Amino acid sequence: MNTTKTSNFTVSIALCIIGSLLISCSSESTDWQLANLEGNVKSFTEKWVHIPKKSSSPTPPYITYTRVSYDTLGYCTLRERLDDDLCSIEKTILERNGVDLTQEIVYNRYNEVLQTRKVKSISKSGCTMDVYNQYNRKSFETEQVYGNNKIKRYFSHFIKLDGSGRETSTVAYKYNSKGKLSKIYVDKENQGSYYMRYEYVEFDAHNNWTKRFVHFKRGGGKENKTQIQTRFYEYY
Repeated sequence: MNTTKTSNFTVSIALCIIGSLLISCSSESTDWQLANLEGNVKSFTEKWVHIPKKSSSPTPPYITYTRVSYDTLGYCTLRERLDDDLCSIEKTILERNGVDLTQEIVYNRYNEVLQTRKVKSISKSGCTMDVYNQYNRKSFETEQVYGNNKIKRYFSHFIKLDGSGRETSTVAYKYNSKGKLSKIYVDKENQGSYYMRYEYVEFDAHNNWTKRFVHFKRGGGKENKTQIQTRFYEYY
């Protein structure tokens, strides 16, 4: 198995789940509000240290980087995956009509389109999107459900290549008393369920978190610390 490709795929899926937290489809909430950001955040860069499972032949942790950028009104304009030199290797550009999101286009480092996410409907309670792959074939339908300036649920309907139907993943978001993300529950049709629990340990002067631990548990298994995440902010 190509572990690099597997790792990148896992990171991309994780970014889809986390990324949905960051994106507002309309003027009902800004992305600063949805992501529980304090102050006028221009961008933040995240470093994820992935802790390998314990084994008889230990392997060093691998590290991934992401960056999210906002305009002066608090709406996300750009999401990126970065290499070890913090250069962009994948970017998602968000296009809007005013503040209403119209589509997201994902490019690789060679500026080739990997995916297009077109907004199908917007309401006060959320939005739906059709997702197309690099061959312009619709591969997903997604739905985001909002409440109290937070995303509550995210549904992803994967359309099978053989046309035999679709599989649905459901993501539920839970928040602590301070409005920060505390848990993400993921239930994948025919693949079981798991959750990620977030433990916040350090904050900056604006009360935005700068370090947190991610704990992972699948089904009836044991909960394990799987990531150490740190953030570096730039403010307007």
